[in-house]
Amino acid sequence: MKKGKVWRKGFKYFLLFSLLGSLLVACSGASSAKTDTASQAQSGGTGEESKTGKTFTVGFDQEFPPMGFVDQDGSYTGYDLALAKEVAKRLNFTFVPKPINWDAKDLELNSGNIDCIWNGFTMEDREDKYTFVGPYMANRQVFVVAESSKIKNLSDLKGKTVEVQKDSSGLNALNREENKAMKDGFASLVEV
Repeated sequence: MKKGKVWRKGFKYFLLFSLLGSLLVACSGASSAKTDTASQAQSGGTGEESKTGKTFTVGFDQEFPPMGFVDQDGSYTGYDLALAKEVAKRLNFTFVPKPINWDAKDLELNSGNIDCIWNGFTMEDREDKYTFVGPYMANRQVFVVAESSKIKNLSDLKGKTVEVQKDSSGLNALNREENKAMKDGFASLVEV
């Protein structure tokens, strides 16, 4: 193998592990990693035991498929959890998924009940409250309607009841000044 290829491969691994290490530090919030494996049993953790005895307790919204949810077998699953589990594995930590009340996420993090909030969490306007590593996916806000719905564009929402998740980026988007006229046209906006 040529010297340049070896260097690039090593540099890629260095970047990957630097990112993963930064993510762990950023997610640690007010608490350090817990060494008590009893916390895994209490939280229903399904992670593999690490050789270090350290745990990585990830708080997530279990009602946010496909990012985090309970599958048919009663196990916690989803894209965010798979990614968090892989980070824990690479850092030699025991992964502990912990469903939380999303409205109490700050309390859970600041009290040390969880090490990290990892679930459908936008960074915009929150930089002063949290430490972020950076985005790992790009999303946008959309309205979802049944396939059989007659709603085909935003103007069709006028006079309709619209539901939005409480304390979510969707609600924040609807509350922006540029969306005021559209929001005012709804029959009602229900926060769920």
